[in-house]
Amino acid sequence: MKTLILYDSKYGTTERCAQHLAAQIKCDVDMQKIIPKKNYDLSDYQQIILGTPIYMGKPRKVFTEFINQHLDTLLTKRLHLYICGMQNADAGEELKNAYPEELSRHATHKAFFGGEFIFTKMNFFEKLIVKTVTKKAIQPSKFREAMMFAHSVMKKWRFLRRISSLTNKNKTL
Repeated sequence: MKTLILYDSKYGTTERCAQHLAAQIKCDVDMQKIIPKKNYDLSDYQQIILGTPIYMGKPRKVFTEFINQHLDTLLTKRLHLYICGMQNADAGEELKNAYPEELSRHATHKAFFGGEFIFTKMNFFEKLIVKTVTKKAIQPSKFREAMMFAHSVMKKWRFLRRISSLTNKNKTL
């Protein structure tokens, strides 16, 4: 099953989660960062994993525009969704709000991977705002969660592949 991991990432955390997922999936997997106004051909992929960071409770505009542009196609694929963010307490609500309801209902798996503040990639004002609002320096991402998510995706995929092969054997008998 050909898989595409599409993600948006401002500072690199969501991208690192996508890399962890790709390493765990270990099958025919491509990974692409969502670029504004790029034309994406999703027809070669049976399975798509979408990931986005959450800032101020919302995904970034480039991600939302991509989802809106490709919603009909995404609804025809085996779909998995994840978000990265710092608000553990609001993770369920942020995951719910990050994707259109019909896309969220269609998804096989949904996950929150946590987040981190990478101060070396922030400008002065971003650092000041983060330190003032959160009173924290760094919070590590939940890369373990990403690995468990990938394991769950692959376990279901192997199960479906076995069912399909048994069905095909019965047809030849």
